[in-house]
Amino acid sequence: MPTHAPIVGATGLITTLQRVSSTTKSLKTTVPVAIVQQLGLGAGDRLQWQMRVVDGELSLVVSPEGES
Repeated sequence: MPTHAPIVGATGLITTLQRVSSTTKSLKTTVPVAIVQQLGLGAGDRLQWQMRVVDGELSLVVSPEGES
């Protein structure tokens, strides 16, 4: 598994949410290539999503499944 050191120049990455289908409320987005490379992700890999409150602010933590 790759080392999770900070990605230089990868702050402020923005993606756009897209509707999965007209019959669901689920949305999808693209994982930026800098994150894909840093985490060593590939097609079919699974991501784990966690919401946390840090210093009174809601944060979203996304990591490869099995890491925390």
